[in-house]
Amino acid sequence: MFRSKIRLDPFADTKPKVTRDEIVSSRPYLIIDKSLLASLDHEPATWLCQVITTSDDDWCIEFAPSVRRFADITSLEDYLSRMRDLLVPTETPAMAIVDSPFTLPASIDYLDVVWRLRFEKKPLVVPPRVERSAKLAFNAATQEEVDNRLSVLAEVLKYLQVPGVTGIDGHPLKRLEPFLRGELPSEAHGRVDKAVQVLDSARIIRAGGQHLSAQSEAAGAHSVLGLPFPIVDWPEAWQHIQKVVARAFDDIRDEIYASMS
Repeated sequence: MFRSKIRLDPFADTKPKVTRDEIVSSRPYLIIDKSLLASLDHEPATWLCQVITTSDDDWCIEFAPSVRRFADITSLEDYLSRMRDLLVPTETPAMAIVDSPFTLPASIDYLDVVWRLRFEKKPLVVPPRVERSAKLAFNAATQEEVDNRLSVLAEVLKYLQVPGVTGIDGHPLKRLEPFLRGELPSEAHGRVDKAVQVLDSARIIRAGGQHLSAQSEAAGAHSVLGLPFPIVDWPEAWQHIQKVVARAFDDIRDEIYASMS
């Protein structure tokens, strides 16, 4: 319940949190003591959550994405049933997914793997040739090099194999948000919407660098990505774009993978 109400900043490297006061106000019948907090380390639903203590009487709980598997639990019987489903192996266990390193090409590849697992083995990504794709992992020293790398990223985004959505045509990113809204639970929508906005802003910045008519829209896209306008330090700007766009791909991947549990 708490996890679904939290809205995250796509540029902040933080996890959602709930404070002691929020828990007490919504669950006044709970007896909140150290033994209850210690039990979080022993329950599968909260293994990856973390209690952050600021004083003896003040603390908060930092959530892990895995808690969403238990979002609709309303009773002890529901909880035990969900645990049985998670612990008992199926005939065809899903492939284990390892968190990707924070590089842009790896984030794109890992999203494609999860997409195939979730959507009937259909690929999402049709990358440019290997030599061009590799440029996304390199640094950039000049405006020309940044523009070249943004062009490669724009190619990747242009050829995303997003299924059709009734009434929506054009760029695949225009379909990605409504398509995922129809496939993922409502608590995932905010994070996915912001991630798609980041990807679209990267595309717009590239267009603004090559077409005068797109420069006014590009100014707003710089703001979404957390970039100055105009850009002065191009090497730093590209490193920032790599990080923010990789995180956007990772956020979409995380929400799709959570929906599979």
